[in-house]
Amino acid sequence: MNNKIDRDKIKQEIVRKFNIIITDNDPIWNLVALNNAVIDQYLEMVLSNLDTFQLNLDVVHERHLKQIKADAATYVGQAITEALRVAGQADGENRKAFAGEVDKQRKLLVAAMADNIGMMQKWMWVSLGAAGFSVVGLFLMFLLIKFF
Repeated sequence: MNNKIDRDKIKQEIVRKFNIIITDNDPIWNLVALNNAVIDQYLEMVLSNLDTFQLNLDVVHERHLKQIKADAATYVGQAITEALRVAGQADGENRKAFAGEVDKQRKLLVAAMADNIGMMQKWMWVSLGAAGFSVVGLFLMFLLIKFF
């Protein structure tokens, strides 16, 4: 760190507060320099510890997120298993209704995924077209500059 201390400011402050005049050759400046060196070293240690602490927090955060995702997958799986078990115990009519509802939701999910894939393909073509127009535009600019 080694920040330069403002001796004039310190001298003015001591005169103002304690009515004591300190010269530039006063031995008290040795203590001020020593104090400044100790503070700089301590500050470096604190900043190093903060960096280590931040890295540890990042690791803990990632571990926690992975655990939450794993727990969520487990709980969703258990809920689906329990729902299927309950549906399996239901009578024939309710079982058919449940199976129909599950099939309906599956079809909706597949349709939504197909729509998303279709949208992604359209945007891919739009991006490719924009890139093509950019290349053509650059080529035309090259021709204009070269021949005109």
